Amino acid sequence: MNSWQITPYFYLYLSATVLSFILASLKFNLPSSKSIRYYRFLVLGTGLWSLGYLLGFFNTDLEWKLIMMRIEMFGAICSAYFWFIFAVSYTQYEFKLTKQRMLLLAVFPIITFIEILTIKYHSFYYKSYHVGQEGNLIRFFKEYNFGFYIWAMYAYILDISGALVFIWGILHKPKLYLRQIIPITVAAVMLIIPNILYVTNNNPISPYDPTPLSFLVIGVIMVFLLKRYQLFEIVPIALHSVFRNVKSGVIIIDTNGRILELNPKAEEIIGKTQNAVLGCPLPEVFPEYEKLTKEQNSTPKLSAEIEIGYSKRIFELQINPIFNDENNMMGSVVMLYDITQRKHALKELDAFARTVAHDLKTPLAIQSSLTELLTSEDLSSEEKSEILVEVSQGANKMINIIDALLLLASVRNKDDIKIQPLNMDEIIDHALSRLNIGSQATDIQVIRSKTMPVVPGYAPWVEEIWVNYISNAIKYGGTPPIVEIGSDKYQSHVRFWVKDNGKGLTNEEQEDIFKEFTRLKRHMSEKTGHGLGLAIVLRIVEKLGGKVGVESDGKNGCKFYFTLREK
Repeated sequence: MNSWQITPYFYLYLSATVLSFILASLKFNLPSSKSIRYYRFLVLGTGLWSLGYLLGFFNTDLEWKLIMMRIEMFGAICSAYFWFIFAVSYTQYEFKLTKQRMLLLAVFPIITFIEILTIKYHSFYYKSYHVGQEGNLIRFFKEYNFGFYIWAMYAYILDISGALVFIWGILHKPKLYLRQIIPITVAAVMLIIPNILYVTNNNPISPYDPTPLSFLVIGVIMVFLLKRYQLFEIVPIALHSVFRNVKSGVIIIDTNGRILELNPKAEEIIGKTQNAVLGCPLPEVFPEYEKLTKEQNSTPKLSAEIEIGYSKRIFELQINPIFNDENNMMGSVVMLYDITQRKHALKELDAFARTVAHDLKTPLAIQSSLTELLTSEDLSSEEKSEILVEVSQGANKMINIIDALLLLASVRNKDDIKIQPLNMDEIIDHALSRLNIGSQATDIQVIRSKTMPVVPGYAPWVEEIWVNYISNAIKYGGTPPIVEIGSDKYQSHVRFWVKDNGKGLTNEEQEDIFKEFTRLKRHMSEKTGHGLGLAIVLRIVEKLGGKVGVESDGKNGCKFYFTLREK
């Protein structure tokens, strides 16, 4: 018949057991999370460990103690195994927990438990064991053997490894979230130290095992984390994963405007690493906008557009305060949204509106007037024919503008083009045929290289480049126009070029010539156009991985070029 020996410590071990099972039964807002599942197994293991020790130590029967010792060891094995699995999962390294690796980690714990179940038939785990009297207590005395020490080392390795995983998370996560991870690491330390003291006979509360009592303290820590920091409802490492991978720049600053952390995108934007700017005032990172950052000290929220770096990239800068639970300001988060393309798109849209208003409205107004004249009975047939020619020319001009706009849009949006080796001589022949040079009134001289190198590209687009360059060379060349077409080696690219014999371009004109809807003032009254041709060339060449440019001394013509990769 079983007999019990109840001491005040009984109630402490009972409290640790009950608290473990309560923690395992709690519901969370993320029930599908694997981290929560591993956490439940972990605290169930500690609960079984405490329960086995409680029912075994305070009972005097040897057979009963052996049964409870198996339950205790099963809980200890589960605690060590699932502590490590939980640490890996919670710190977002779950992708490393393949089924094969988890099974491999479980091999030794399974072998150890089989040894425990069959303890009567071997002495590998315990050399000997018996029940004996110590003071007023009947104790279970055992002498450890190799099996126990091997398991103890394995369990300590799992425990320390799990703690190191959390420490690794601490070193690579924002300071604002560290308070949630540190107590978990403290809990791991409190688990391993009492157990080492007990195994090495340095137990401060002998003959009791302090390890299950440490579960009581660990349980209090976990309750505090669940209540205070919402352990599973706000997972800091997951938030930090978003922080690191978000496509916008994010900078965290304290209440004095000093930088606490920035993500990789912010490092790219400002051209400095986190270590280089950590602790620096925000105005030092954006010196040209010091006035804006000074305003942040008195204004919690701020939004402004800024231009950063030599690339002239435009960003929307937003500064928003961060408050704690007591509504005290802890710092601010600075967001940098790259709006360069949006600003350029707005600029293009504005330019497009002006083009439509001017280049399309003007010929439409003229045609409207001309068609009204056609209704007049006072005009002769010859005069009506001349008016019809002008109407046709105006319509063709509008069609050309629309075609150019459609081509510009298609180049911007088309990403699925098929790159193939180009027969550049054949493409130039097609471009010259489209320009119908022989039918023009002016004598035009075209000088071509005998052979052009073969490069990869997209023939329809490259043909548009040649049409634009050659037509401009004819339009803005000398009298008569002399057009030279050639190529040369340019680093790892081939440079193709068209040279004219016109008046050339100034340095200022060369800087603006490839912008959308740009036309030189001195040509507006002399030549027709809409300023889209060279912008289309720029879009095409950039899509093909090359560059465009112009060379001119401002006196003796221009040499427009574009480059394409050799292979």
